[in-house]
Formats: sequence, C-alpha cells, structure tokens
Amino acid sequence: MSLFLLIQFKLLCWHDIK
Repeated sequence: MSLFLLIQFKLLCWHDIK
C-alpha cells in the first residue's frame, strides 16, 4: 500500500515538473 502511494506521489511530481 505504501509503495502504491509513493508511486502515485512521484507520478504527480513528475507531471508537475513536466
């Protein structure tokens, strides 16, 4: 579960950077 959240957060961050 924690991993999933982390991945989602990273994905959001990546989108923000893009």
